[in-house]
Amino acid sequence: MGLPQTEPAARRRLRALTVYLRERASCGRRLAAEGLLERAAAHGVERAVLLRGVEGYGHHGLETDRLLSLSEDLPLVFLAVDGEERVAALLKAPELASCGLATVEQIAETAAEQQGEQLKLTVWLPRYGATGSRPPAVAALRLLRDAGARTGMGFLGVDGVIEGSRRRARLIGRNRQVPGLVVGVGERKVILAAQDRLNRELAPYGSTLERVSGLAEPDQAVLLPEGRGDHWKISLYLPAGSGERHRPLYLSALERLRELGAPGATVLRGTFGFFKGQRLEGERLLRLRRETPYLVTAILPPELGPKAVERLGELPGEERVLTVERVPAYLPLANGERR
Repeated sequence: MGLPQTEPAARRRLRALTVYLRERASCGRRLAAEGLLERAAAHGVERAVLLRGVEGYGHHGLETDRLLSLSEDLPLVFLAVDGEERVAALLKAPELASCGLATVEQIAETAAEQQGEQLKLTVWLPRYGATGSRPPAVAALRLLRDAGARTGMGFLGVDGVIEGSRRRARLIGRNRQVPGLVVGVGERKVILAAQDRLNRELAPYGSTLERVSGLAEPDQAVLLPEGRGDHWKISLYLPAGSGERHRPLYLSALERLRELGAPGATVLRGTFGFFKGQRLEGERLLRLRRETPYLVTAILPPELGPKAVERLGELPGEERVLTVERVPAYLPLANGERR
């Protein structure tokens, strides 16, 4: 079950706007993230979510939750999904002048609209079900794993909008209706079968499909993406655990991207995830160390894309998954517009 549609899906030309910013980025007297969410609700946007990263860097320097002095301005990712007109309106929001890079990607809700042998499925879900028991994300990830997806991860939203209604997380309370995301990557037939079951059994806020132009596991060549996008979007799905010099794998990935001169990267911590059909790993009670998966995302100019794919492909480990896409990217100008 998806969101109500006012016109046939084939005519909707669905788009996803992703904005990379910082917690303390401001527009006038209010935070830029707050302004974006308010505008999304005012425009009646179907779906929007705010995700808090755990580490990242960009024109504003390094941010990490590992060091107290650098944890006050963590990276954020704002994602909104709707038709072309509403996404275009958000792209002109004055708050974006305080943000970093933004991308707009073409997505779909049905198989007929999205081609490609490899697909990425994004499922929008509330934090908890109607009874407040086990998170729906856990059920969604198990379904994706059992269907044969290569990898899947769940992410908690800290704020969001569903059908124009604000769903803000509170310090006290279970925040049951705050939206979160489950992302699964795999072969077309696997992902489409999983999407059908998820829509029927979990009644999510909605789900979308994206073509994955390049998809590789360790020791596999990456099919370099084609398309009209002017930037490369690289997504590296990493399991819990250490890599080089006993450091978390995501730190090694960030280090390689910085060495290449990549303008920025963001790390999101998953709540739960799986790789190659293995058991779910993620947050557990009564454990001193986190065993959570991570997603490293970087938007790179064309000249750096192939180099980054090569360098990230050298990371140790047999479970990681790397995807590559071509996307249109927009940079802020002084007047708040994008180029």
